Amino acid sequence: MPCTTLCRSQKGRSALERVEATVGTLRAHGVAGHDVVVVDDVVTTGVTMAEAVRAVRAAGGRVVRCVALAEVPE
Repeated sequence: MPCTTLCRSQKGRSALERVEATVGTLRAHGVAGHDVVVVDDVVTTGVTMAEAVRAVRAAGGRVVRCVALAEVPE
């Protein structure tokens, strides 16, 4: 899913900084009427995953699963 703005690393950012840097940055294309599985490499706060879900839904897709390969322990 392409970023609409320059996407920088979230490493070292607070949860609030991650939200501010991520909301509105992703756009999904070609998903209208399709079931979609959202995959993220690492989940820390879940902000990127939530933004991906928002983008898919805004483009007319239906998110059926969200999968992460790793989770950062608190």
